[in-house]
Amino acid sequence: MSYRFEAGRIYRMPTHFGPAPGPRQMPAGVGGDQTKSPRRLSVAASFLTEGKPLERHLPEGFSPVGATP
Repeated sequence: MSYRFEAGRIYRMPTHFGPAPGPRQMPAGVGGDQTKSPRRLSVAASFLTEGKPLERHLPEGFSPVGATP
């Protein structure tokens, strides 16, 4: 690994981007704007496919919804 973790900091994945920004880790002298927090964006997508080809991408014990055993 070409970098070292900073002790006591919170990281998100991928960790090579550095410690995660946020209200618990703001740089000294920088305040957060509580009127803009929390902001969330949710995205969903649905696709039709056949169950058998999809099964090989699922962990053991899982099956596609609606698939017959």
